[in-house]
Amino acid sequence: MIVHAIVSTRCGRRIADLLFRSAYSCVNSNEFLHRDSRYLPDVQVYSGKVVMKKSRRVLCCFAVLAVGFLLLNSASQDAAVSNAKADVLSEDGNRQWFKGNLHTHSLWSDGDNYLEMIALWYRDSDYDFLCFTDHNVLAQSKNRWVDIAKKPTGKDALRKLKERFPEGWVDERLVDGRTEVRLKTFNEVNAKVGQPGKIQTNVDALISQRERSGQSMMIHLNHPNFGYAVTAEDLMRIRGEKFYEVYNGHPGVNNSGNEEHASTERMWDIILTKRLAELQLPLMYGLATDDGHNYHGIPSRKSEPGRGWVMVLAAALDPESMIPAMERGDFYSTSGVTLTKVESSSRGLSVEVKAEAGVDYRIEFIGTDSGYDKTSKPVLDKNGKAIRATRRYSKDIGKVLAAHVGSSASYTFTGTEIYVRARITSSRKHPNPSEIDDYEQAWVQPAIGPAAVQAVN
Repeated sequence: MIVHAIVSTRCGRRIADLLFRSAYSCVNSNEFLHRDSRYLPDVQVYSGKVVMKKSRRVLCCFAVLAVGFLLLNSASQDAAVSNAKADVLSEDGNRQWFKGNLHTHSLWSDGDNYLEMIALWYRDSDYDFLCFTDHNVLAQSKNRWVDIAKKPTGKDALRKLKERFPEGWVDERLVDGRTEVRLKTFNEVNAKVGQPGKIQTNVDALISQRERSGQSMMIHLNHPNFGYAVTAEDLMRIRGEKFYEVYNGHPGVNNSGNEEHASTERMWDIILTKRLAELQLPLMYGLATDDGHNYHGIPSRKSEPGRGWVMVLAAALDPESMIPAMERGDFYSTSGVTLTKVESSSRGLSVEVKAEAGVDYRIEFIGTDSGYDKTSKPVLDKNGKAIRATRRYSKDIGKVLAAHVGSSASYTFTGTEIYVRARITSSRKHPNPSEIDDYEQAWVQPAIGPAAVQAVN
């Protein structure tokens, strides 16, 4: 299943289509976030509608996956604080794990390869689904041509395209002595590359359906630390936002932050604590993505595929199963560590790793207790002036509550936890990391603890 989504960086509508391994499409909602490439407004989302507030300078964007024919139940996210029934994430006779990436760019915007070549890379690398998130464009026009001489990898990319599709697939023309190549549309690539499933891809029909129905949409914030554009305070109050990009494979998005700016993981813990303990808002689930732009000369320090992905546990590889599964948090995020089981209940959280020979694993349970220090301070520059950055919070927030070395571990609630999540770190370095010396990791979605307040819409 391959998804294609617009990521808007200028004022305009935000749309998403799909093209997955079991082929289907997803489309736009009739009311969307919009933003200038340098400004992101404060936003609040109410039942699929976005209310814009004061503009602030930022360098980030939202990816919106709006599934045309799928009704999303927002109540599924707002689980009760205490559930007697355990939520077990493990393959069984009805469900299986599906591997996918939610953040990818192509020559339709600022990537350096063709849709079909990117789709083949992920398909050949055993991904089950993929999301294209090109800026400000939906791959529909059959008259989109690119001058290959203007692309850094243009000649090499064209050569590889012709080698992979030798039988008249590539459309070329000469304009003033320069070679131009027509970019294939979403539907064309889907028909050529997508593996058929229960639902035929029909982007135009689904866009129309989305606009008519006003159904729910799936939104997630891309690279919050790109340009240090977004703070935890910006995100913690957003309604309708269910996903947060805790790991992004682009080397330039500052996952680890710096002396003045919190890491994306630190921001996630602040957001979770404030939403659950003070703001009476539901969880935000953590995503790992590639943010792929560059598909030649792998590995390198460019933004390349295969660095981060999600593993979604669902009954089938179709939107009726996949999207609600993610809305429920039935997935984990990873940059290389594979899990076999996650169990979350009112009693606690447990994790089982699919261990590999010669590799060690450290499982950390991270969370915040109810007695945490709620105060914070602004970050100051060398002149003592406050800068735009996530505020300084107590180390009580997002602290390591327990740690274990091995392939499985459990955490039992003591009664004071607001939430607990798990981070698994491998002893093996990432073969093509986002940041130098990254180790392979996995991030398990937070379990709501007994001290959390009831989440509301």
